[in-house]
Amino acid sequence: MSAASALLRDEGAEAVTWVGGCMGGTVMLGMVANAQEQPVGAAGISPLSSVAGADAGRSERYSGELLLLGTEHDPLADEFALRDVASRFPSAELTVLPGELHAAEIFGGKHRDRARRSLDGRGHTPLLRKPRPCSGRAQASKAKNK
Repeated sequence: MSAASALLRDEGAEAVTWVGGCMGGTVMLGMVANAQEQPVGAAGISPLSSVAGADAGRSERYSGELLLLGTEHDPLADEFALRDVASRFPSAELTVLPGELHAAEIFGGKHRDRARRSLDGRGHTPLLRKPRPCSGRAQASKAKNK
């Protein structure tokens, strides 16, 4: 992920945000504090405390925005588990929605608008925004592969 962040910055990205759900959220959170190219923001959607030897980590060193989102009765990452993960990151903002949806399902559920707002436009860095066009080098690569 650090290499991908560096590539995006080389391509002209002004800011890079990492987002991961479920297992991907767990792995991403474990990497965020020690990344060579730290993202300006990170969002864990229903991250697990640990999975298959990977741990969500713990960090006072991460300086970007960190948002955690989940539902109170998620069968894999309920409110108790979300609060455990949040406690490992002092600057984390936690949003717990009603229900039992998990990860991407949350954005299709009845609280989808609130879920989106919890990640969109916090602080100085909107974590979800409309994508901008690719740089010239990335567009040339896309055209070549068509």
